[in-house]
Amino acid sequence: MAQYRIEASTITHAPPEAVWAVLDDFRGWSRWMPAMEQLQIELPAGQKPGPGYRLRLRGALVSADLQITDFSALRRATTFRINFPPFTGTNSCQVTPLGDGRYQVDRIDAIDMPEALVGFLQATQRERFERLAAEFLAALVGAVEARVADGKS
Repeated sequence: MAQYRIEASTITHAPPEAVWAVLDDFRGWSRWMPAMEQLQIELPAGQKPGPGYRLRLRGALVSADLQITDFSALRRATTFRINFPPFTGTNSCQVTPLGDGRYQVDRIDAIDMPEALVGFLQATQRERFERLAAEFLAALVGAVEARVADGKS
């Protein structure tokens, strides 16, 4: 097994709390996250997001089970298991204060898969996956900054 990593970064003026207010609102993902309108989000009743929290994303053919593994002031991370094709991995978002009222937001996806598949994806899909990760961050920061502009930070 090998790990296939995709990383993306962007800058915002919104503080970490504003980023987490959008990212931790799983029911609201379909309002801003690309392609989420095609998925159902199954959440546990009566639980708030935190370490150990589990949720499921279900599409027509594919589902993903996620579990929060890091829920700190500057980082959120989950492990995931996708049913088809069967993959596991981690994804994380981290907010780093830059000291001038700006914050860097990083997304890192690490997918565990057979080494031969990593080589194939590297050669054929890398650019597409990097674009999708950048689009995710742009959509997240857009939703965060709109929320801050509306005074909902």
